[in-house]
Order: sequence, then C-alpha cells, then structure tokens
Amino acid sequence: MSIFRFCLPAALCLALGKTCAAEPDAITLHVRAAAELAPRLQAAAERYMTLHRRASVVIVRGGSVFALKSLLHESADVAMVYGPPPLVMREALRERRNSLDSVLIEQLPLTPVVHPGNPLREIRLDHLRAIFAGDIQDWRVLGGPAGPMTPLVETPTYGVGLAWKEAMVGERGRLARSARLITAEDKAKEVARTPGAISFAAPWQLSPGLKPLRIVADTTGQARLPSAALSAWIRRDCPPAVHAFVKTLRTGQGES
Repeated sequence: MSIFRFCLPAALCLALGKTCAAEPDAITLHVRAAAELAPRLQAAAERYMTLHRRASVVIVRGGSVFALKSLLHESADVAMVYGPPPLVMREALRERRNSLDSVLIEQLPLTPVVHPGNPLREIRLDHLRAIFAGDIQDWRVLGGPAGPMTPLVETPTYGVGLAWKEAMVGERGRLARSARLITAEDKAKEVARTPGAISFAAPWQLSPGLKPLRIVADTTGQARLPSAALSAWIRRDCPPAVHAFVKTLRTGQGES
C-alpha cells in the first residue's frame, strides 16, 4: 500500500466535512484505488484542484477490497473498483445498498492475448468462451498448429480475473480444469514462455510480449464483447465535493 498526496501550493489538508474559520472552503478528499489506476487518478486530482484551489486529494493505493472496506469504515470518500465487486465484499455491500452508490466511470475492454508465435489473428467470441470453459482444448480446432491450449487466468475473485471469468462462463460457471492461475505481474512472462497459452489483458497490461487477438462476433452477432467496469463507489450522503470529484473522473475517460 502506498500513499500519494496531490496538493496545490495553497491547499490546506483539513478533514472532509470539517470547517475552518480561516479557510471555510478548504477540503481534503481521500481516494482508495488499485495501483494501476494511479496515473488516471493523478490526472483527475490535478484537474479537480485546478478548479478547486483550496482542495487537496489524498490517494492511497490498494486493491478493490481495501478500497471498499475503507469506504465502509468511512476512512475514504471514494473507492475505485475495476471489474465487478469482489466476491468477499458482496454481502457487506448488499447490507449497505441503501447508503452507497456506484457510479460507472467507463467500460474498459478486455483483450484476449496469446503467445507471440501463435498464427491466429482473430477469434470468435463463442470459441473464446469455449476455451475458457474447457470445451475446446486443442489449437487445431481453430486452425492453428496441433497442441494443447493453456488458459492463464488471474485470480477470479476480484478485478480483471473476476471480470474475465464472468464474461467467459458467467458468475456461477466453472473455468476449464486446465486453466492456470497467474499474477498480473507475471502475465506477459508466462504467456511468452508457454506456446499454447491464451490469457486476457486490461488496456494497461498490453505489452510487446503479448499478441492480442481481435474478437469477432459469434453466431448470434449480438454478443457483448468482454469488458470490465471502472466504477467509483461513494456514500449516498457524501458532500457535494465528492460528487464534483467523481464528475471530474468521468470527464477524463480514456486516459491511461
């Protein structure tokens, strides 16, 4: 966990919702988010503080579970969550459903990736789902060289891994028995050294060592392409300053 504080020179760091006789408009917003979202949040914080000169934004980096727990414990004003709410937090969120709001910032695409030597350039969505469900297990079925497929997945309990799992097999479905767990940090290395590998990547995870596949519509032609929601969770009774910051986040869609 690491902390970043973004302040303009004149900003005063006072507790959110507190007043100060000398600087009645001074305010500090506390944001919790995964490390990969830090560049986007920094840009949003800078835009926000340009508009609100007496404000400061404190960003603490941590995963979605940490972010949501901080919001529930009222030590954070905004919890940034990438993908569906983590499984371990869903009961707590249901219990607080009348006091929390989830604001969609953006739907970010998830891209299937394979070993750089794989000859495929595109894949049908129904075939992709069949691979991760374990119904297709050999590359020659899709016109590639004969050989076993090795689905590599991040932990399917939160974040990218959970978003991909639900897009492939549904909330209650099971991933292929041949699927292997990897960390986000090891993804590119594992795909590069596993000729039969297939995995998936968020926009910030794409790298030269990963060959992306273009997804083409399946036979229904109506299927939704895999993506993960980037959402800001806030308390329903939060001050206007929190809503203003979330609005700033939404105006920065597409930032890396």
